[in-house]
Amino acid sequence: TVQLWRVRDIDFEQTISERLLGIARLRVLSHDAMQPELVLRGMPGNREVFDRLRDAIAIARQSKNVIGMVD
Repeated sequence: TVQLWRVRDIDFEQTISERLLGIARLRVLSHDAMQPELVLRGMPGNREVFDRLRDAIAIARQSKNVIGMVD
């Protein structure tokens, strides 16, 4: 488990054979002391999951810096 706001970087990686199979790997680097690197293998090769995760990380980072909200 990695908290999204602790993620430093995310990479989309795909070899030629993975491209032929339509899969990819996502490498997540975080500030977590116990497991700073997480590799997700067998992900869809179309970058959709990567883009959604990247956007969720950006939102989590912004939310972490929010002190209070006014309606």
